[in-house]
This record gives sequence, structure tokens and C-alpha cells, in this order.
Amino acid sequence: MFFALCKFEIFLPQSGSLKSKRSVINSLKERLRSRFGTSAGEVGALDLRQRGIIGVALVGQNPSSLEAALSAMRRLVDQETRCTVISWEVRVEPFEGAARAPRNRSLALDDLTCAGGDSVYENDWDSDEEDDEHFGGAGKR
Repeated sequence: MFFALCKFEIFLPQSGSLKSKRSVINSLKERLRSRFGTSAGEVGALDLRQRGIIGVALVGQNPSSLEAALSAMRRLVDQETRCTVISWEVRVEPFEGAARAPRNRSLALDDLTCAGGDSVYENDWDSDEEDDEHFGGAGKR
């Protein structure tokens, strides 16, 4: 079993108030939840009226299914005319007992799959980081 974490920052140029900003963000969160079964929430820039940061979590059986879902999520967010995506960060990793994907890897939309449809993580596992800050440990420095 694998999980995907996604964080994206959006710019809302026409937002004149926090109320109008939250309207757009709540709409995006609800569409992500209903269409992809994700957990989504506003995780940053809470007091800024023209910026928003949304975090998304997703669970799947393999990285390729998660990568496909992340690509579709990116397209959905890009279709929202009231905002522009400023940054998009993705992390796909296995749960305990499986090899780990590289830490802190940010992927562009085009980087999610390689030529021939192979996963970007196919031969790029990192299994020696079981005690990092994302799994409750102190992390390696």
C-alpha cells in the first residue's frame, strides 16, 4: 500500500476578501474529495486573501495509480478559472515494510511517469530512512 501527499499553492487575483477566497478553496477541496476520494484541507496562507495552500492525501495499491490520480487532480485544479497554481509538490511513498521513495522529491506534472509508462520510482527506492521526520522520528541530518 502506498500513500501520496500533495501540496499546492494557488493565487486568486480577483479575491477581494477572505470570504471570496474561501469560496474558491472550499469548492476545490470538495471537487477533489468527491472526484478522487482524497482528504483535502487548507493548510497555509489562511489570513491572506489572494493566496491559498491546499494539502491533499491519497492512498492506493501502487505508485502508478496514485501518479495517475495526481495528474488528474492537477488538471482539475488547472481548470479552475478563478485561481492559478503557483507551486505543486508531490510525494509518493509506501507504508511500513516496503521500500521507500526518495525524500522531498518535488515532481512536475510531466515527471510523474517516464517514457513507456514506467513509474518514476521504479528503480529509485530509498529504504534506509525509516526514522525520518515524516514517520515520527527525529530525522537524519
